[in-house]
Amino acid sequence: CWVCLVGCGVSEQRLSIKASSQLVAQTNKDYELWMILKGQDAPISLGLLPKQDSKILLKDNRFNASDIALLAVSLEPIGGSPNGSPTEVLYTTELVLL
Repeated sequence: CWVCLVGCGVSEQRLSIKASSQLVAQTNKDYELWMILKGQDAPISLGLLPKQDSKILLKDNRFNASDIALLAVSLEPIGGSPNGSPTEVLYTTELVLL
């Protein structure tokens, strides 16, 4: 599962994402993180996920844990979604607050 392969930390202004060494990423594709807000159908891109090491994503101003219905990871062409929607959804999960 993707959640086991990526670690995520949330601060006030950013998301800190770290790929696990167990992730075997496709080199000719990118992985994109999405959120779906409660009561809405349209996913919102949070950015491209790292294939190795870590990456900081600026937190979308609509990112509020209590408003998020789902998080999703999609497989995309290099550079991300060409049309603003997920191309091929690989995983979805509810946001778990610790």
